[in-house]
Amino acid sequence: MSFKVLTYTYRGGAHGETVAATYNVRNAAKASPVKLKDLFGSNYKSIVNFAVKAEIATRPDEFDAFKSISDNQAFLARLRLPKAVPCTSRWPISPKFCTPIYHS
Repeated sequence: MSFKVLTYTYRGGAHGETVAATYNVRNAAKASPVKLKDLFGSNYKSIVNFAVKAEIATRPDEFDAFKSISDNQAFLARLRLPKAVPCTSRWPISPKFCTPIYHS
């Protein structure tokens, strides 16, 4: 099971802030968290970074500098392709960046 919770906070100023928290849980006798490493293997950061950079290359004017996903990057898991959709809240890559990761 995978779901995203959006929390909006307004502290004054021009606009508020929306924070996206994702939760990915294995639906088994005992629920356990699912991590990107579980979906893509030990080389998960290289695989996901490659996909993010490929998406950025299609729209370079929309994104700030990107180096790498974090060790515990937020994402939405999927049973079918794409396997995962890494998501950020505002600004780590770009405002509300999400891109599907296709990997067999």
